[in-house]
Amino acid sequence: MYYRRYFSGSIAATNATRITKSIVNGSNLTHYCNQTDVLLSAIKQTLEDVGIQCEYGDIDGVLIIDGVTLQICATNPSPYISFNINGIQMTTINSNYPFSGTKYSFYVTLKGDIEGILQIFIGSYASPQIETTGFIIGKGVDLRDGVEIRVIWAGSVNNVSSFYVVKNDKILDDYKSTVAFGLQLTNVSGLNNNGIEATLVECVAQPGRFKLSNCYFGNAALAVNSFYNIGGDIYYSIAAAILVKCVSTHVS
Repeated sequence: MYYRRYFSGSIAATNATRITKSIVNGSNLTHYCNQTDVLLSAIKQTLEDVGIQCEYGDIDGVLIIDGVTLQICATNPSPYISFNINGIQMTTINSNYPFSGTKYSFYVTLKGDIEGILQIFIGSYASPQIETTGFIIGKGVDLRDGVEIRVIWAGSVNNVSSFYVVKNDKILDDYKSTVAFGLQLTNVSGLNNNGIEATLVECVAQPGRFKLSNCYFGNAALAVNSFYNIGGDIYYSIAAAILVKCVSTHVS
């Protein structure tokens, strides 16, 4: 999938704030509500355009995306956007801000597949189409018990192969830091004919406990951020270590 939607307009004021609860620990979180509302509405509309379920949660600044709770708040009028999941603050972006004073202009861009790994890019006012920062959401399985997991990351989302692991919509206690997935396969003539063929190996985490859905080890012959037709199926090289198979029927 490669889909993007453009948003532009203006907000009533840059300094209007609300206090909400952080989903990290329940503490008070002050955010700039006009900017937050624009961001969440844009993400929601873009995801729904391609058939991905997205709804507002009961707490300010929270979206529930395909069953995963994610808090996205403008925590400063310029240029900070914070990303939280249940149990941990992932990051705060302080670049590529989509606002300039009361005006905003940016694309929300989707690349990958919601049934594997999906990148959600948020553009900047200076360069609305830029594909640098945003967040990642993906699916997998805990090989210990066969239960579905979700993988999440936020910040710079280019060539990322380490993610936070969420199970039952909460960060796993034993994995409060990111888990590395995948591997880049070397071009070997006996393996993949010096890059003419692509060998598909299911993508597991380096600890060996988790596996990503519809994802495979990367290949040195495949450029990152590029789509490929392999055996009649479309794949997206999301990182040097991970190749995503595009399997959904969403608009692309």
